[in-house]
Amino acid sequence: MDPRFNGIVWTGSHLLDVRDPNPDLIKTRDIARGLSRKNRFGGHTRDDLPAYPITWHSLFCEAVADQMGLPLWVRFQALLHDAPEYILSDIITPVKALLAGYHPLESGLWRAIAQRFQLPAEFHPAIHEIDALALEAERFFLVTPNAWHPKPEIPAEWAVMAQRWFEFALSRQGSKPQFSAGLFVSRVRALEEAMADGGNDAEI
Repeated sequence: MDPRFNGIVWTGSHLLDVRDPNPDLIKTRDIARGLSRKNRFGGHTRDDLPAYPITWHSLFCEAVADQMGLPLWVRFQALLHDAPEYILSDIITPVKALLAGYHPLESGLWRAIAQRFQLPAEFHPAIHEIDALALEAERFFLVTPNAWHPKPEIPAEWAVMAQRWFEFALSRQGSKPQFSAGLFVSRVRALEEAMADGGNDAEI
């Protein structure tokens, strides 16, 4: 292997060893910047829509967790669940499954992120449910229902919220691509402050 490519990456503000990431070097703005420049579905959303970066996916997941009435720390996990992709990129799942070395890197980076934000490294069971709901909604609204088998289905109780979310996100993404990065930073800071203040459900 070329010795220059030894797992040390530039995050936007620091060098980070992805094999042994230092939580102190993980910065909110780096995560937001990286995720806002990496698109869902490898960029292969509908041609008539602007790109849909991971920041919007993450913000939607946190909004769903909020609507579910989940504790603050679970909402924080929902917001950050794809944060390792700010370094590792959003490798689409069918390809990720073929990469034997990817999961250890992703898991190690997530543990460092969880430590940095004082969250449990083990995801709350609802995170997987929320991520699956977001995926179905994105497949339906951003790709095309006819391109997948089986056809994506959104639970009726979430369909209206999802539609309004995508209308808002796509309208802002087209006019100001960095808007979602700023919103992501704001949500991280709001959740950090709420947990530090011992919000009514902040206990882990």
